[in-house]
Amino acid sequence: MEPLIPDGAYCLFRAGSALAGTRNGRIVLVRSSGINDPDTESSLTIKRYFSTKEEDHETGWRHREIRLVPENPDFETIILTPEDEEDFKVIAEFMKILEN
Repeated sequence: MEPLIPDGAYCLFRAGSALAGTRNGRIVLVRSSGINDPDTESSLTIKRYFSTKEEDHETGWRHREIRLVPENPDFETIILTPEDEEDFKVIAEFMKILEN
């Protein structure tokens, strides 16, 4: 997430009820069991979250697409579809970088 989060920085995240409501535009920590971050080859990634939703007659709405966008333009956006939803979880929201 450079330049926002320097490589090797210690960061503060919050989870639980902090994730309620829209996540659009938030920087989040995501774990994926089925999709690895192509840049880090890890099941964890920190990216800016954007989603588009559509009406669902059973649940009210569903995600059409989730985009996990890096701050650094040298890295690729991860695009998730409804088929991917069971394979990933937003774990926490980024709050700040901790001072050493």
